[in-house]
Amino acid sequence: MKVRFLILGFIVLITNDLISQEKDSLRINQIDSLISLIPDDIMTNDNYSNIQASGLINKKIFGLFKKQIGSVSSEIIYHDTLIYRISNIYEYKKDNKRLIETFNYSDNKLIRYEKELTIQTDSDSTSILKQKILAYFDNYRLIKHFDTINDNFIFDKSEQIKVTGMASIEIYNTLESLRVLNNYAPGTPEIRLRKQINE
Repeated sequence: MKVRFLILGFIVLITNDLISQEKDSLRINQIDSLISLIPDDIMTNDNYSNIQASGLINKKIFGLFKKQIGSVSSEIIYHDTLIYRISNIYEYKKDNKRLIETFNYSDNKLIRYEKELTIQTDSDSTSILKQKILAYFDNYRLIKHFDTINDNFIFDKSEQIKVTGMASIEIYNTLESLRVLNNYAPGTPEIRLRKQINE
């Protein structure tokens, strides 16, 4: 009798795990299809607007002097108060590093995070991939992540919390910027901003 209950319990656990995996797989496909609806060129689609920003990354030396260590550019794709994509490109002079981070949203909640860190070689125009992460979220819960990591970086629970925190900060700052910009320049389809980041 105990053996039957053990076998039945084991079958229930396996079935529950398979159903959970199937639901996650369906959610990932749904997220990919939502993201594919966002056009790469928003000039051909009047339903979307964008904000483009660029600036310098400075580091303080001895607390007094600023030294330029790189540059940053961002693009935000939105409609009214719904943010669909925030893409940031950071280029650092040291080691010729290039970091691309993309936050994809649905109903202003993070659904997919992409990160790619490359190093440009001096000798030719090729680049070396250091990190590539693709993570799917459902209501700030990590569904699944895929990574290619060629250094000592680990995409663990603390990094997941950091990513969801950054996504929340990006949404908040973007919505505040849209509110301010709409008060000063309502109906502007494309707005270019300059920003400066201090590290």
